[in-house]
Amino acid sequence: MQDAFALALLILMLVSAWGIIKPFGGLRRRWFTVGVPMFFIAVLLSAPRPKPEEIAARAKAEALATSGTVLDKAKNALAGIDRYDRAIHSKTYSKIGRDAFARLNKLEEGALLTAAESNKCDSVDFGGVSLDKSKKGAPVWYVDCKNGNRFLVGMADAESTLERRVKLQLASRDLEPDCTTTSLSDCDVSKAQRAAKKEDVVTMCDMLIEEAVISDADMDWSYNYAFSDGDLIQVVRGFKAENAFGAELKHRYVCYFDAGVGRVTKLSVEGPFGAKRII
Repeated sequence: MQDAFALALLILMLVSAWGIIKPFGGLRRRWFTVGVPMFFIAVLLSAPRPKPEEIAARAKAEALATSGTVLDKAKNALAGIDRYDRAIHSKTYSKIGRDAFARLNKLEEGALLTAAESNKCDSVDFGGVSLDKSKKGAPVWYVDCKNGNRFLVGMADAESTLERRVKLQLASRDLEPDCTTTSLSDCDVSKAQRAAKKEDVVTMCDMLIEEAVISDADMDWSYNYAFSDGDLIQVVRGFKAENAFGAELKHRYVCYFDAGVGRVTKLSVEGPFGAKRII
């Protein structure tokens, strides 16, 4: 039926096109010019449209296929989840508390699937609760993929992924790994710390010092840039500045930049006469 309809449509198109170029009989070209678009509008209006249930079925099939790909990547890891038992996992229980511990078995599925959604994970190999990263009521999982990428997944992300699984909305997405199994120290750095630009942080600390001292500060060429607790970044740098009597003295500043909020939260200066906190 569809083939016959397509053939009839093709013939009418050719006839109409030829009529525009060389009108038939006594018909004028303008009638063909007007008739052709009218004909196509009629064809579009009369073309069969998919029913709502057909559209829904097609969308569900596509969602199943996409979700199935993510599930396949996590299949082996999901099958190997250990059941959390208080007697066996007493340290985990003490770390995250009773309420979070009671949900670990289900939430761990969400953590594994979160990593499986990443296009930087070829296949989920293993996952478990990180005692170093987890806090009371806020477990954090480390999830390793076969290609060596490691993801740190928090409770909120695990819950969100479980919701998408129920709705058949699991899909590949751009999720960067926190580190690799050969560079595990990178996982000690928060995402905010990793996103901060070293030059910008140091420049901000320098500017605050220059505003605080009496004369221009002559900064040392070297400095120490280190990650501290949470989202804090520590910058330690030496400099020379004149005091009120015109003597140039050696100092150093200790600056703490909170990458989570994007500002310096603590700044102090140490010199020959002791330390002074500026912020």
